[in-house]
Amino acid sequence: MSRWTKGEAEVDRLLTAGELQKVPADNDTAERLLASARRHVVVVAAMREQFGDLPGLKSIDRIRRRRRESEYPDPNSYASVEADEVTDAIQVANDCIKTAETLLGADQLGIY
Repeated sequence: MSRWTKGEAEVDRLLTAGELQKVPADNDTAERLLASARRHVVVVAAMREQFGDLPGLKSIDRIRRRRRESEYPDPNSYASVEADEVTDAIQVANDCIKTAETLLGADQLGIY
């Protein structure tokens, strides 16, 4: 396999500065990570189609993406999490739980 050269100078600089770490190439791990990412995309799409208009469920992907941004921030575009975002995320989570409890309690989720 040929060497990937795009951005090579910047990657070398980051390695030298200790900001990146070299790891062995592992196609099996890369395939597993891609498969996991595909499953997440499919689950979100299915959930949005089935439950997108229900309280909490329509916003769950938005707060999931924001959580990811805060765990893996992009130094060029990251905006810190504000208190109102946290309050909103807690409300969305509570709405999601209440909606799931209502659906389960009302026996509205039949077998697909």
